[in-house]
Amino acid sequence: MHYDLMIIGESPSHTRPKGKENVHFSGTTSHILWDELNKHNLTRDDCFVTNIVTKPCPKGTKPTREMITKGMNKLSKDLIRVDPLLIVTVGKFATSEMIMMNIGIFTDIAGKIIGLDWAGKWLIPIIHPAAVARNPELKKIFVDNIWTVNEVLKQIRKTTAEEQR
Repeated sequence: MHYDLMIIGESPSHTRPKGKENVHFSGTTSHILWDELNKHNLTRDDCFVTNIVTKPCPKGTKPTREMITKGMNKLSKDLIRVDPLLIVTVGKFATSEMIMMNIGIFTDIAGKIIGLDWAGKWLIPIIHPAAVARNPELKKIFVDNIWTVNEVLKQIRKTTAEEQR
């Protein structure tokens, strides 16, 4: 199984519609992500979508280190199996776990290209759609993040195709 794009969030949402309990990024603000990706001809079918933590956290709590470790073990296996060209982390938590460092002001790194030495992949953090819903001033940054994802993915695809010739 191969997907060009892997999207990684924190944990499954509590707001997923009935019948979509196993569909990642299907909560109340997910349309913000999918609408913007669709503008660049990227659909849910083009993406492997997952989370750092595999089950929703109890409301009002953060993931435990045990939940994170278990999720990261699964995610490491998914990275090998899926072999994405590009990884997109959604929000501060997912980005922090993937790059293995604390992040100060998330907007300072959102939309930047980061090399993941441990995975041999490129990663681009993006603003979380829920943050955009809460603070519409973040919409432009979010739109720019998605534009960057699309442009970088196009370049990686082009380079990969040239290397395969």
